[in-house]
Amino acid sequence: QLVPSGWLGPGNDLYAAHEVSFFSPGQNASGREGGAVSRWTYDQGRLSRQEWLSVGKGPAHLLVDTRPEYGGFAYSANYGDGTLSVLTVDLATGKLVSEAKSWNYAGSSCPRGSHPHKTVVWGPHIWVVNLGCDMIHHHWWTGSVLWEGNSTSVTQGRGPRHMELHPWRNIAFVVCELQNFLEVYEFDEEYGNMTKLQEVTLTSQKTNAGAEIVLVESGVDLNIYVSSRGVGVIELFKMKGTEKKVTKEQEFLLAGTWPRHM
Repeated sequence: QLVPSGWLGPGNDLYAAHEVSFFSPGQNASGREGGAVSRWTYDQGRLSRQEWLSVGKGPAHLLVDTRPEYGGFAYSANYGDGTLSVLTVDLATGKLVSEAKSWNYAGSSCPRGSHPHKTVVWGPHIWVVNLGCDMIHHHWWTGSVLWEGNSTSVTQGRGPRHMELHPWRNIAFVVCELQNFLEVYEFDEEYGNMTKLQEVTLTSQKTNAGAEIVLVESGVDLNIYVSSRGVGVIELFKMKGTEKKVTKEQEFLLAGTWPRHM
């Protein structure tokens, strides 16, 4: 995965998550057990790797939080060993500084083993979607201490994979990989509690493995595009105006299969 820096630093930085169990920075360089996150700069048509930091095994998703108030961290959801790695980012330069925290979900009650797959932030809240634990973990910072509380259990066996937040309302959309559902939640802005508003069948296709959500604003409405692997399909849902529920608008079969990313 590559993550652009946006306005961070000089604006020419890229961050990469290396989805491996052992990372070596070069052919003759010594490596370390686990995955890695690296920073790259782009100048005069060339990419150059800068610093890199170790994270847990098999990072599946990287979020670089550049917000001036709550940011300054990179969150690596490590599918391979069930952990969350939190790295400090220098907001002035974009540099990866050090590991601030490592959170191990593997000791949790997880029916299929801990497999974090996505991190989302809003205000002071940090949510980590855990496919193996059927859980949406909720974290927040108090000074240098990272806490977990008010986490949300998803129906056992569904395997939540991806989550996106409504661009201007306190509503979250969650797609499940192992069972055929899209779920809609409302979250409390102060404490981060999530309350389920709706669950809908994702697709009419027999072979389903929900993958990703893309949100597109359409006036006062919101279009929700959800990919499902297996046969390969994109589902379009719509949330109208101030409503808190979605309706299905279209099911589009792809020529290819297994759409992991849109």
